[in-house]
Amino acid sequence: MRLIKKFCLLLAFLFCVCFFGCTEKAQPLSFWAFNTEVIIAGQEKPLSRAVENQIRTLFSDLEKEFALDSNSSFSKSFNSASVGSTLALSDHALNVMLLAKTAHALTDGFFDPTVYPLVKLWGFSPYQFTPQFNPPSSEQISTLLPNVNFNSIVLNEQQKTVTKTENVQLDLGGIVKGYASTLAKNILRENGYKKGYISVGGSSLSLLNSKSLGVRHPRATTEVLFTVNCSNYNFVDLSTSGDYEKYHVGIDGKRYCHLINPFTGTPTNTGVASATIIGVDGAISDALTTALCLLPHQKNEPNSPLIEKINAIIQTYPNCSVYLVFDNGNDKLLITNKTQDIDFTLRDADYSVVKI
Repeated sequence: MRLIKKFCLLLAFLFCVCFFGCTEKAQPLSFWAFNTEVIIAGQEKPLSRAVENQIRTLFSDLEKEFALDSNSSFSKSFNSASVGSTLALSDHALNVMLLAKTAHALTDGFFDPTVYPLVKLWGFSPYQFTPQFNPPSSEQISTLLPNVNFNSIVLNEQQKTVTKTENVQLDLGGIVKGYASTLAKNILRENGYKKGYISVGGSSLSLLNSKSLGVRHPRATTEVLFTVNCSNYNFVDLSTSGDYEKYHVGIDGKRYCHLINPFTGTPTNTGVASATIIGVDGAISDALTTALCLLPHQKNEPNSPLIEKINAIIQTYPNCSVYLVFDNGNDKLLITNKTQDIDFTLRDADYSVVKI
């Protein structure tokens, strides 16, 4: 975290969040988890050693539980299990799987953790910049697509088990960061912290009584596209996903981002540059923002798949705020259910606001 005069600026992996009107009195806790930086701060008083230890233990336990390269993790055990196997679930694994099932249903399958083999195929697990990326062939993609099916995983909540009925593999990293952020927020609240923040890689955040935040411009590396009035949120989770951070440039000159459509097996190219959701559970908002980036839209299409899904999310979570940055090279839109100059302030006049 870097102090800049009267406001605090967090410029991280996918999010740029500005806490206006805050005075940071305590040094934030910073450590590495889920292959990203975690920053946690109580702004009216320093974190106690007990709270720091509790939060570090939480993140360490979750990282071990869902690591893809650890033989003792649930994720590795599931992926290595044969078809027909039934695995016992810890409390965390059960909670994350239930949240994933909820998100999968709400997004009509556009959020699907079993897309993992295709994410690997496209070079995003783990991600490493490749100067001249050679995209996989259509044959390679079609070979893996039949194994993308989250519905094939049978969850028994009462017995706390999961059964693998098809040859699928899981990567729950798309929601575990949000899950961890929400739990860390609860730890701060339970210990009397009324102001502060949790940032997990910048894409998953939880805020404690922050007045406003600025959301990064997806087409500019350091600018804020819009600021959001958070005065109606005391303790809130939020998430942003976008097409602009993790990507490859192929030898064909095309840009391939890390968000893979589970129905086509290819990187998204819908024109949605970023999606932000505020006021929904951290894990769910992680999943929803990912799914929204995969949905198509046209400027004069009021019932596009993207708009229909935003409306479904708003009906399910009436108090949430949704902000979609759409830029297909011709049209520049900020699509939202909130009111300009009351709930948010747009910082780039090249964008038009579409209220839904």
